[in-house]
Order: sequence, then structure tokens, then C-alpha cells
Amino acid sequence: MYGFAYQWPVGGETPPLPDSRLPTPDFRLPTPMLSPHAPLHVALNVSNLAQAEAFYGGVLGLSTADRPLSFPGQWYQIGGFQIHLIVADKPYPRPPQAEKWGRHAHLALAVRDLDATAAALEQAG
Repeated sequence: MYGFAYQWPVGGETPPLPDSRLPTPDFRLPTPMLSPHAPLHVALNVSNLAQAEAFYGGVLGLSTADRPLSFPGQWYQIGGFQIHLIVADKPYPRPPQAEKWGRHAHLALAVRDLDATAAALEQAG
């Protein structure tokens, strides 16, 4: 499967999947469908769930969301968007400090007052 649902034109034959079973670079949905219009969630790997919960739930004050899964993790709700924390089997290597910015997975959140948010984060450590 391609990771999303699609419907071929009514009356048309379903073309065979490529040998790799993955979309080719020029792959396009054959019919206009419901186009993606908003993100639903992001999944972030964490090596220390308690520390991540203290940050997302404590420092940021996010509300938890129902999580029907049995492996370790936690979900948080921001409006119609969720942050899914997943405990990584092993920590990911960090890039060298000089190459840090923009070189690793990250999430950006909009805030109402950037200066007040920065001060609160600094105070929280």
C-alpha cells in the first residue's frame, strides 16, 4: 500500500502496482480526491519519556490525548493537532554542535508572545 487511500476512476481498471510497490517520483493520484489540508499529528522519538512528559505536559502545559497503544509513549493535544511521543529503542546520534541547526528532527509551534515564551523556557531550564 502507498500509505493513503485512493480510488481509481469508476469503470476503469486498476493499474498494476510498480514492482517496487512504492510510488514512482511522477506518481499522481488518478482523480482529484480529498486533498491534504491540515496536519493531524507528528510522531517524535524520545529516549526519556519521563523527561519528555515533564516538558510537554509540565513546561508547555499541553493536555494529554487518549492513546490506545500498548508500547511506551504519550500523546498530547493542541487544538486539532497531536504530538505523539514514542520511546525510541536507542537514542539517535546528535549532529556536531556547529551543524546542529536544522539538521535533526524538530517541531515548531506558534506562540502568542515569543519573548515571554523564551523567558519561561529559560526559567524552566
